[in-house]
Amino acid sequence: RRSRPTGSDFKIQYRTIMDSPRLGRIVYYLPDNQQYTKEKEKGAKRRESVMRTFGLIGFPLEHSFSPAYFQQKFTAEKIVDAEYRSFPLERITDFPRLILSQNNWAGFNVTIPFKTAILPYLDELDESAAEIGAANVIKIVRNTQGIRLIGYNSDAMGFERSLKEFLPQLPKRAL
Repeated sequence: RRSRPTGSDFKIQYRTIMDSPRLGRIVYYLPDNQQYTKEKEKGAKRRESVMRTFGLIGFPLEHSFSPAYFQQKFTAEKIVDAEYRSFPLERITDFPRLILSQNNWAGFNVTIPFKTAILPYLDELDESAAEIGAANVIKIVRNTQGIRLIGYNSDAMGFERSLKEFLPQLPKRAL
């Protein structure tokens, strides 16, 4: 039994009944600050979901704060069906094997030295990643034909935002 806050005084009680990477997670939710009991399980809302795995690929990864950051973010946002882990790859050629190792991938962040080397493994690039020639975010989309790997680049946007605070405010229109 666990509780997770959804407001200052209100807590939703939930209990994980089954948690399996292959079979998924079954969770019972009890609203209105009720305590979990076996009798109340019958009236609880049952939610089945598969644990989604997000991760960081690159090498080395010991220095990365990403796993701790995203796990804290998932907890704060009350996302109970997601995890974030590091996947150190010494060679980019190991990436296909990593993708095939599980069926619950949701996405990856890509760090050095693979931001450009990952491109041949992707099915599609957004405009920014294509222009820059590097991807640091991979979204995994499942459909009836299998999975599609879509690459994005968030570095340029982050760099631009960080510079804006140091630049003078420019007029929006020319006189």
